[in-house]
Amino acid sequence: MASPVSDEMFARYVNQAGLVSLDQIDEARQAQADSKQNGKALSLIDALVLQGAITSAQRENVEKKLLAQQHGIKQLGNFKILKKLGEGGMGAVYLAEDILAGRKVALKVLPKKHASDHEFLTRFRREAKATGKLNHVNIISAFSVGEELGNHFYAMEYCEGEPLDTQLKREQFLSWDRAIEIVTQVARGLKHAHENGFIHRDIKPANIFITNEGVAKILDLGLSKNIADTEKSFNTQTGIAMGTPHYISPEQARGEKGIDGRTDIYSLGATFYHLITGETPFQGSTAAMIMMQHLSEQLPNPQDVREDIPDGVVSVIQKMMTKEPADRYADCKELLDDLELVIDGKMPAGNAIDVGKSSVAMRQNMHAPRRGADRRQKNDERRRGDDSAVAPVNKNIIWRCINWAWKRLS
Repeated sequence: MASPVSDEMFARYVNQAGLVSLDQIDEARQAQADSKQNGKALSLIDALVLQGAITSAQRENVEKKLLAQQHGIKQLGNFKILKKLGEGGMGAVYLAEDILAGRKVALKVLPKKHASDHEFLTRFRREAKATGKLNHVNIISAFSVGEELGNHFYAMEYCEGEPLDTQLKREQFLSWDRAIEIVTQVARGLKHAHENGFIHRDIKPANIFITNEGVAKILDLGLSKNIADTEKSFNTQTGIAMGTPHYISPEQARGEKGIDGRTDIYSLGATFYHLITGETPFQGSTAAMIMMQHLSEQLPNPQDVREDIPDGVVSVIQKMMTKEPADRYADCKELLDDLELVIDGKMPAGNAIDVGKSSVAMRQNMHAPRRGADRRQKNDERRRGDDSAVAPVNKNIIWRCINWAWKRLS
């Protein structure tokens, strides 16, 4: 019976799957040669069945899998592929149906070109392992991990929504109260991860997923490090920086080995800064230039970018983004305590820091009028059509212009 797949593809798969040995394949090749000398065509696959190396049922199953592989992935394990949701450096994510559990899942599949790369495969497996061990509402959950047809995959919780960076691109920036709500949720997820021995090392808007219900969930634990693991972790050697340049902590930029949860606090602070200002932390034409700025430069104060941001929010970000870990929040619990105070309209309770030690500078325009709750109230009144709320603002603007012109003429 002619096979729809080639002998070589079939032999490679059954050997890699552990169904037949190389000696059995050599035996089948010899049977092929002998049959050809006798004027009869015999495929390698038929020879394997005839010699009892595989059964007819095994042959049929392997052929089906290889045909599916040739025409695109339709199913991996008990997961039926429905559609592709997205793709990144660490693989494609598909919407799939778990046939056994009867639920939809997000199936992450490592690209085959990376399957033979030890570092990529180690990172992928670490992500699956870390995600599977952590059980928290603000971390995407993982259900199972597997490998089939050379495709490494793991199934995780599927949620309706979008990554935070997508929302940020559309809206440019978020209100400070919405941003602090998201950051608080992420800090809770990180607290759980840190308490269970994992640090993320790549917190950024793209790795925060916002569900349709407004729940923030941490994604992509591929760079995570189990601080209790005595084995060498992927790219943790001194001199190699891990993470995304715009949000990377100074100690990660230096490639330090002894990093802890405070590196995630810095990256979350950089994310917080981006959310409320609409400006990516530091700019540069290369990753190295951006990372150098995290080591030695300062960002503009958020209140110099948007005046309505409260002092408490700025103080928290400045402490989150101090250049030395020792000057930062000691852990996420301490950070969460201050975030709760700021949400309640109070100033952080933690010790004040020397702003010169932070990646976020002091406010430059100290005498500029502040736009806080009063400005939001006036905007609301304007939308309701209350013209009386607009007049004082216009008068103030006019008087400032007159004063400025008078000084210039004098």
